[in-house]
Amino acid sequence: MVASLVAPSTAPLRPRSTRLRWVSLPWTATLTDGTTAVVRGAAGYDADDLAAMIGRCSPRVLHERFLVPVEHVPLPLLADLLSTEVTFVARDPAGRTVALANIAAEDPRTAEVALLVEDACVGRGLEAAMLAHCVASAHLLGYRAVVQRALPDTLWPLRVLGRLGQVRVGHASSGVRVARLVLTETVMTAARGALRAA
Repeated sequence: MVASLVAPSTAPLRPRSTRLRWVSLPWTATLTDGTTAVVRGAAGYDADDLAAMIGRCSPRVLHERFLVPVEHVPLPLLADLLSTEVTFVARDPAGRTVALANIAAEDPRTAEVALLVEDACVGRGLEAAMLAHCVASAHLLGYRAVVQRALPDTLWPLRVLGRLGQVRVGHASSGVRVARLVLTETVMTAARGALRAA
């Protein structure tokens, strides 16, 4: 799993390639209210800003991301969040980090994606833009499918992934919902369209 408090992934990490340089290039997402966020590959120096963002997140938003109730994020987990195969951060016009997206190997053909968007930006289109970028990036890195885990009562991951293509939903032994999207050419066309719209 992607830096989760539930259980660590046992899948081997895929080797990084020059393709990572492309997926980490900065791009601008335009939110539904007309404001923008600059999304770029994360680095170790983002740790303090990420910790500040997590401190602004409500318990509900943190619960949805980490799949268990969370009061604070320990330092080792913070480091894990910044060291998955691909990690993106989004910064608002004031320069504050407002979102984090991770891509990690579920297995050699499947990438897990996970998002954390602070409350002030929830529902403004940043989730959809970053998820489309994660899907496009996973495809570029050679993955054939993506999965996203969510609490049973959290529906937005299914809605957002469902805009890109047909999602299969299963359940993990912990009761967590697992949404799987196969990266067909139709899905990739939808993901590229979503990025152009952003």
